[in-house]
Amino acid sequence: MYLSAQDIHKNLQPPFYHMSQVPTQMISSYSNCKPLSTSDPAYDEISKGIRQSWPNACITMIDTIDIPHLRTKYEKWRETLRTLAKDGEVLDTEYTAYHGTKARYVEDICRSGFNPDKGRVMAYGYGIYFATNFSMSWHFTDTADELEMSYIFICKLLPGRIQPTSTASQPPQANYHSQTNNPRQPTVFAIPSHEMMIPEYLVRFSKKAETPVAPQNPLRNVLENDAAAPLDLKRYSREERNLIRQLESVVKKGQKKSR
Repeated sequence: MYLSAQDIHKNLQPPFYHMSQVPTQMISSYSNCKPLSTSDPAYDEISKGIRQSWPNACITMIDTIDIPHLRTKYEKWRETLRTLAKDGEVLDTEYTAYHGTKARYVEDICRSGFNPDKGRVMAYGYGIYFATNFSMSWHFTDTADELEMSYIFICKLLPGRIQPTSTASQPPQANYHSQTNNPRQPTVFAIPSHEMMIPEYLVRFSKKAETPVAPQNPLRNVLENDAAAPLDLKRYSREERNLIRQLESVVKKGQKKSR
């Protein structure tokens, strides 16, 4: 069952917070953030997008994010891509994607945007990683803040010319701007440069309110070589199985090089 923001505000009891119980200084206390009204059409649109991959998502708040200096750089990058396009190619295709993060990193991202040098998982190349569905990003969050909230950013990306094959931990090759797991139908992006990505919304949600059965994350299991969580490939679609196998191959190659 999906719980709307109104449901949360009316019915949640500690440790799931009625918003009147939340300290005022904790609401939208992040830099460059403003609360998005639940009556705003954008709120419903975002909620629907999230529910496509996680029907039980329990959203408690959505903030809009406006980082003026980063917006300027992002728009300049868009214009640069248009000048770099050759033979009718379209390089300024914009994507919407999700980035889950730990609570301790939220303020830095809201204040200044993403820093590619802080990327940790680099199976598809150097950069900050984004997923095209909410549930995949869910696994990279935590509940470390005092309100037991988790955080996912909804971002706009201008990946430019996407490299057809990924190079683990390395930046894109010459003449390419970014990397992905599947150039024809990307579900994971590795974005290597600050001006190519901009956070637009911060979604705060409770992992505990619905106590959902979290979808098994094949990417994280493979990346962390989690033997305690073996994968049952029968549970996944053909596209997901192909993604898992691709990632396993990339990780194995990286392990061989490091020996």
